[in-house]
Amino acid sequence: MERSAAEALMATLSRIGEALNEANRIVSEHSTSPEKEHLRRGLGTMMDGLWVDLMWPIARQYPHLDPDKDSDWFRDLQARRKSRGEGVNDA
Repeated sequence: MERSAAEALMATLSRIGEALNEANRIVSEHSTSPEKEHLRRGLGTMMDGLWVDLMWPIARQYPHLDPDKDSDWFRDLQARRKSRGEGVNDA
């Protein structure tokens, strides 16, 4: 995959990850115990697939796109989102 496409895809996948984190927060705060366990398991499966199947292969090819590393690209992405008011997680 070309670098520009990898960067665009990783930015999109990062937004999906943030949405899943927000969904997890809502589930944790507003669900009963059996329901919460079921929903969190489903969210965990989705998060795992997002990372293992989609983000990790890109991060291996382009290490500067790894969101778990302190990269200039990821900091710039967060700053752009924050300036647009998109509510970025610090993690």
